[in-house]
Amino acid sequence: MQAVREIVDIPVLNKDFIIDKIQIERAYDAGANLILLIAAALPEKKLRELYKYASDKGLEILFEVHNEEELAVAQRIGATIIGVNNRDLKSFEVDLAITEHLAAKIDTTKTLLISESGMKERADVERVQKAGAKGILVGETMMRSVNLKETFDILRVPLGES
Repeated sequence: MQAVREIVDIPVLNKDFIIDKIQIERAYDAGANLILLIAAALPEKKLRELYKYASDKGLEILFEVHNEEELAVAQRIGATIIGVNNRDLKSFEVDLAITEHLAAKIDTTKTLLISESGMKERADVERVQKAGAKGILVGETMMRSVNLKETFDILRVPLGES
């Protein structure tokens, strides 16, 4: 991550399964601007502790949710950046309707909504944008791409005001 931090002038996400403060320390030391906390991975008390710890260090937190219960946890903790994972981490099925459903329960004037997983074509990005997403997180599609620039250009859609 340090190598990436040294060559880019944009925010860097430490996309790891954070379960301990030491990982937050390492992300911070490596130059991350934000970390990922996954609601499904930990109990609410631990999520709250890690959220506060990262926030106190000046890191932003992308709080990942997949269902209403996890969204409620994120909202109770006070998450200001919520990532809706369209991929069920148990079955690995992907459904963009997850973003559409949960977006209706998020005040996007106070919370930055990111739609995660399932973006394969421009229509997918436009669909989650219409639901209220202001950004996307793309992994598999980029990893499978034979032409990264072309794939990036296809998925690049202005997602509204920051």
